[in-house]
Amino acid sequence: MSDQTGAAAQARSRTSLNLSLPPKLRQWVDAQVQSGRYGNASEYIRDLIRQDQRREAERILEELLIQGLEPTGSHWDDERPDFQQIAKLLQEKKQQRSP
Repeated sequence: MSDQTGAAAQARSRTSLNLSLPPKLRQWVDAQVQSGRYGNASEYIRDLIRQDQRREAERILEELLIQGLEPTGSHWDDERPDFQQIAKLLQEKKQQRSP
């Protein structure tokens, strides 16, 4: 499939979303497009959504890692310095997540 055919198929598979923005936010979006990083406002918004999806995936992964590192039995050696450091980091992460 050529790039043009793929782009056309991708364009047909999209839906529209209308946004209402205050003037200052619209100016910000326009400035991002004018900077050349984005071809239009839609590209900018799609990039923001993808960034948010990545942040959420990273948050979930971090939560799973923290759960996996919880001391769960005799294999957790409180005397080892590396385990003590992990335990301290876990405690800090938990405190950061608490409202």
